[in-house]
Amino acid sequence: MPIWMPSALLGLAFGIAVSALNYFILLQGQKKAETMPPGKGKNIVLMRYATRYIINLVTLFLVYKNTPMLIATAIGLTFNKNFLFIKYLFKKPDRKG
Repeated sequence: MPIWMPSALLGLAFGIAVSALNYFILLQGQKKAETMPPGKGKNIVLMRYATRYIINLVTLFLVYKNTPMLIATAIGLTFNKNFLFIKYLFKKPDRKG
């Protein structure tokens, strides 16, 4: 096993965990915003996105000295996006008519 593999696997796991946390933060904000007036709901969602960006920057800052871990963490942070993209890419559309 290459010497960089353990740190890369750790970085991938860290990135996926933070990505899942970001998803749940945004999901909770969306549920909370649905019951509010449009102006307040918009502010809630914007604050959740700002929180996600700050969490992503802190995550990358924590691992920036270890290059394999940094690359794997960045890949892990995009895991949810890539998973959902591939899931909906191969989903058959529900067509009527």
